[in-house]
Amino acid sequence: PVVPVFIDGTGSIFGKGMKRPKAGKSKVVFGAPLFPIEDESTRRFNARIEAAVTALGDEALTDFWTARQRAAKGTSPKLTGPEYNGWRRQWALADHRKLGKAGQRRRQNRRWPDLG
Repeated sequence: PVVPVFIDGTGSIFGKGMKRPKAGKSKVVFGAPLFPIEDESTRRFNARIEAAVTALGDEALTDFWTARQRAAKGTSPKLTGPEYNGWRRQWALADHRKLGKAGQRRRQNRRWPDLG
């Protein structure tokens, strides 16, 4: 069996050009094991693995239900990232990582204490 795994946030721990790793947050999402179907070609099995990892990546960035709906429709965002280089790529990736509606609901509302 093949277990699909998506790991997010490793760039903050050991990013490009860093000499040493630093403390940071990462998220690991495991999927259900995949077994090759009888008489299934390697290319078709690889496509199923890639689709499963893409759905897990969408789940890591949004929520389970939204990710499953997109996976069923075949509209999960690709994991390859934008084709830009340098700062334009980082800028585009930052927009991709913004929290969706479910993440905004989970975020705590922080307020200044009433000192008056």
